[in-house]
Amino acid sequence: MSGEIEPDDLREELETIKEAMGLQERYSGATSMWLLFGLAVPVASALSQYVFTERLAPWLHAVVWAGVLGVGFAIWYAVAGKEEGEVGIGAGARPNLFVQFGLVYFTVIPVQAAVGPFLQDLGYVEEALFVQSLIVVFVGLAYGVLGSSLAAYRVRLRDRAVFYVGTAWMVALGVAIPQVDFLRAWPHATFGGVYLVYALGTYAVLSRT
Repeated sequence: MSGEIEPDDLREELETIKEAMGLQERYSGATSMWLLFGLAVPVASALSQYVFTERLAPWLHAVVWAGVLGVGFAIWYAVAGKEEGEVGIGAGARPNLFVQFGLVYFTVIPVQAAVGPFLQDLGYVEEALFVQSLIVVFVGLAYGVLGSSLAAYRVRLRDRAVFYVGTAWMVALGVAIPQVDFLRAWPHATFGGVYLVYALGTYAVLSRT
């Protein structure tokens, strides 16, 4: 009949519509996460800056970040994260974004272990700056992986692009930290401040329909 819609045509049209959807429409909780972590990251960064400035034990950085981000993630998951199971453990055949981010980020640990013997002659500040630079670069790379993987969830390119922006500025900052005097003195505070601006800007972009 002349008025019938072919199943293949309907399927293609639906796929096209899905491709045009943003992160807000598909996973609203993922958008709200930017506000929460836009606050949590600067708080953790400020505490890490204190640890660095006072030359306290380096392992305190891990305690600070695990504590602040752990509380932040728990709050987000309780409020909105349960709606986002499709991008986590229940991702099915699509990539698990939490696993991907974790794998890239925790690559920092074996890299540090491998280069550790070459850092023994460095002072407290130099070694701390090296580790901070390494972490910022790897976090930036993880953001790029997330941006690419979100294509599998049919999130539009405009929304995925904010993750690539994160990759660009984090990698640039990580490279600049040991080379710029101001960044050598305030590496954590600078990261926290820039991340706050980035998170708020990202939320504004992702909230647009």
